[in-house]
Amino acid sequence: MFGRRPAGLIDCWQMPGPGPGTFSIVARPLGGRKLERELIALAEQGIEHLVSMQTESEAKAVGLAGQAEGCAVLGMGFERWPITDHGVPSDPAAFHTFTRTLADRVDQG
Repeated sequence: MFGRRPAGLIDCWQMPGPGPGTFSIVARPLGGRKLERELIALAEQGIEHLVSMQTESEAKAVGLAGQAEGCAVLGMGFERWPITDHGVPSDPAAFHTFTRTLADRVDQG
């Protein structure tokens, strides 16, 4: 069952998988000077790997250009799969492989 709970400064939707892992969807962190605090809150909630669907230009515009570095400092993984607003993945087969890899990680815990 899907559940909603507060995650520090960021709302976090957790969806338990069939294995020991959990998949969560969170709102984008606040950027700029608040980014470090937001990433720490995610790490404290047990988020181990962050995937961003923002384009590089979108991330820069909202002060999130340092997400990858901030995640690395906290021992969190970070990946970006950019999809423009109101868009869809440009390569459905590659996106399927990407999401399958993420699902396998969740299944393995």
